[in-house]
Amino acid sequence: MGFVVDRAHDGPLDPSLVDQAVRRMVCKWKMLSGRLEWSEERRVWALQIPDVLPASYATHTFTTSTSDYSYETPALTSTTAAILPRPPQALFRHPSTPKQAADYAKSNAPLLAVHITALSNHPEIIFLGICVPHTLVDATGMGMIVHALECELRGEEWTAPELQSEDSPNRLEVAVLDELECVKDVDKDGAEHSIVRDYRLATVWSKVVLIANVFWEYTFHQTERKNIFLGSDVVKTIVEPVKREVKEATGGKLFVSTGDVLWGCVPYIPVSSLQSTSIASLALLHRHHLDEARVPSTLSALLKLGDSGDIIPRRKMGMDFWHFSNQTNARITDFRGLGPLLSYWSYTVPLAIDHTVLFTELNGGYLLLGSMRRRRWGRIGGVLERLELARADDGAGEEER
Repeated sequence: MGFVVDRAHDGPLDPSLVDQAVRRMVCKWKMLSGRLEWSEERRVWALQIPDVLPASYATHTFTTSTSDYSYETPALTSTTAAILPRPPQALFRHPSTPKQAADYAKSNAPLLAVHITALSNHPEIIFLGICVPHTLVDATGMGMIVHALECELRGEEWTAPELQSEDSPNRLEVAVLDELECVKDVDKDGAEHSIVRDYRLATVWSKVVLIANVFWEYTFHQTERKNIFLGSDVVKTIVEPVKREVKEATGGKLFVSTGDVLWGCVPYIPVSSLQSTSIASLALLHRHHLDEARVPSTLSALLKLGDSGDIIPRRKMGMDFWHFSNQTNARITDFRGLGPLLSYWSYTVPLAIDHTVLFTELNGGYLLLGSMRRRRWGRIGGVLERLELARADDGAGEEER
């Protein structure tokens, strides 16, 4: 993941302070000091964590660079509705950083890599990249790392998560299942079937099919990865009418969240088969599927499939398989350890799956990180321009009154 940080008020950054903060963080959070190792017996990646860290032990990788990249991103205000150009990955990630679990194990590389890029033509801006293998953490885990690093940079107290032994039960899994047991389970067979329908074990053949599908999308459909920023006023313009419509249509019995509305609005605007469907209906559909997924049978089916090995999406040529991830609760973009954030980016190597949309909050608005076909980006750009014009007209009307 990558942060674009504004240092205009804080002055030039001493990179060594970040390096020292990362080392302190890893020394406290023992899991991050481990090394990946393949367990042939269990057919899983295992984490080997030293009991004591020698002074010469590499707790992390820290690199810096300078670039003449011209940073041009619009100010992210409450009325902004814009597609943001994607900076080169090299600004956030050193080329020597491993790309997959096998590379980490083969080179005995530290799990955490931090890279800082200074811009020669924009000395007030820095790029901060934090790389961790997805085998180790998800978005929630990355949010915890970011929070810990911010505390170290500010000299604040924080508590590292406890290590879990190999034989102890997964506390998170147990807690989630206990909570879900309090919810009425629905359609157990159907829930399990939907998991099996949408995902498959990562065999050699299934990986080949997935890679071929992704290659087709990027090559023939010119898939591009960009960000969409929607300011707080723009989000209200989109969300509030839909929430009112749902409330009136259901007599207040059902509700949709901001995430439900954005799911129904932004990624699917260009899909012709859905253009005749109201955003309220799509938002309710998303809420319905979320409620159906929050039952023990769905989680159990997913865990059962995952226990058999790595799983990947079950994709077919000619079929759009959208992956939508609401990462707001991970609080990754709350990071202010080095100064105000100008932008946030997420990169996946070695394979960036197409038709992926992640969203999170940023500076009071919402940031959507997407991977879509070029023509869909073009249509979404037109919609965003109309949103900004509508907001400008509303603002002019309010000034006249």
